[in-house]
Amino acid sequence: MRILVVAPPASVFPVGIASVVSSWKKAGHCVDAVNLSLVRDWEVRKGEYDLVATGGLACHLKSLRHIIDKARRAGVPTVLGGGIVTSEPQLIAASLRPDYCVLGEGEEVAVALLETLEAGRDPEQVPGVAFFRDDNLVLTQVPDPIANLDRLPTPDFDALGFRQWLDQSRPSDSYNLDLFDQPRSYPLLGSRSCPYRCTFCYHPLGQKYRQRSLDSIMAELASAIPKYRINVIEVFAVPPVFWTGS
Repeated sequence: MRILVVAPPASVFPVGIASVVSSWKKAGHCVDAVNLSLVRDWEVRKGEYDLVATGGLACHLKSLRHIIDKARRAGVPTVLGGGIVTSEPQLIAASLRPDYCVLGEGEEVAVALLETLEAGRDPEQVPGVAFFRDDNLVLTQVPDPIANLDRLPTPDFDALGFRQWLDQSRPSDSYNLDLFDQPRSYPLLGSRSCPYRCTFCYHPLGQKYRQRSLDSIMAELASAIPKYRINVIEVFAVPPVFWTGS
């Protein structure tokens, strides 16, 4: 299938969206991507793509609405994922009215959804999706969290303009970046969910804490550091760990 992925404007690089892009490409789909943090606008025409996909958190609500409405006006079906719809599928699906929602961790569910749509099968067969049928929201059971994170492909940062993102980074963008006049920070996802159970916190990536292997992490860094001239590594884990180098 031909998919246009549109990442809403954000203060951090969209690692989750990049991971879904990579999974779709690995499954053989043709994927283009637009990062609205780097470009002002985007266009889509009917027949150009089979789907427009986007996702994010509650803070991206306005941008997600704009993306979905624009695709709808062009006659292109939409897919919405991320914590915003995983946390409140009924509310967000009714408000934004995407054609399909991906719930929980998106990589494997998104691939299964496209495989099902390509085959002309009922998407209700896919665990972890939501969609409307005769104005009734169909919600399938969210699958268990991905146990082995090492089997996921490396996120496709290039598709979402990571080099341009780095070139535009400033020390004042974050307290993590003020060590260098020209910071080039790499967002590394070393684990998912959290081992703690704070009552105020929602776990959009499941209740089970999982870690990648050191071999997997080191292999990613061995490729990324020289490729992007990285001088800061932000390790997204619990507790947060930050590593810097020259």
